[in-house]
Amino acid sequence: MAQVGPLLTLLGHHAVPLPVGETMLARALLARAGLARPDGPIVLVTGSGVTPGGVFAEHALHGTTETPTLSPPTPTHGPSNGGALDAVLDIPGSVAMRPVSAMLRAHLIAGAATHILDLILAHAKDRTPFGKPIGRQQLAVMAEQSVAARIAAGIGTGVISSRVRATQPSPSTVRRSRRRRLRVSHMACSVRSGSARNMICRC
Repeated sequence: MAQVGPLLTLLGHHAVPLPVGETMLARALLARAGLARPDGPIVLVTGSGVTPGGVFAEHALHGTTETPTLSPPTPTHGPSNGGALDAVLDIPGSVAMRPVSAMLRAHLIAGAATHILDLILAHAKDRTPFGKPIGRQQLAVMAEQSVAARIAAGIGTGVISSRVRATQPSPSTVRRSRRRRLRVSHMACSVRSGSARNMICRC
């Protein structure tokens, strides 16, 4: 799974709203277990709650990384906010997929943070109010947090440290990445203004 990390980060960079990363990881787990890999989108079910991309799912993967199981997705609740792409897929005993999902989220967050940093760097370069460049301190903090998010994602997949198993990253990885995503968003809001600021804050 380490080889797929850069692709997962790229999905986050472009904010792909479909379960592409989930399908890639699910098919890899199925192949490793010697099971058939069906066509169509696959989502990772991690217990009771909202499953990202659930409205597109044709298959739901649960079980363990060693013995994955496919089930037909049967949402107990559909989108609740008038446009969500997620759904509640309540499959008992599916919490074992949480480490894989955490690793995926860490990569998506790292990609999104990098994209936000690129946007803000271009914005800060083009605008020099009162003859002075803006947001130097905020840009430095954003760059630091963006790199930290990529490192956390790398650790999650075992790329940085061979002691971390690619299929068993700690769920705390995604918590650290989420904190960095918030810091990047806050720094972006302090540099940009108006509608652009609102767009960045929703990332």
